[in-house]
Amino acid sequence: MIGFEKGLAILIKYLKNNGYIIIHDELNNDTEKRIIFERCNLELINSFELNENVWWNDYYYYLEKAIKQIDNNSLFQKEINEIVEYKKNPKIFRSIYYVLHK
Repeated sequence: MIGFEKGLAILIKYLKNNGYIIIHDELNNDTEKRIIFERCNLELINSFELNENVWWNDYYYYLEKAIKQIDNNSLFQKEINEIVEYKKNPKIFRSIYYVLHK
């Protein structure tokens, strides 16, 4: 992994002037990420958070339901493990979208 700031620097090289980009990331270190956006001369147009309820209601619930309907669900062990982790600590699954302008 190269990290958020290095990855963003690579990404914005391909972004045209006056272009927009949407980044979806984990909610951790929000303040630091906003500082990085400023350093990279990106204007934060908007941001919105997805809390743990959104992830359960719109994703994990249906994923779990679909996996349970499959006879050989061992093919989905990675997804099953992720659902187990979600149920243990749903708050770590919070995420955020950033809408940025160059």
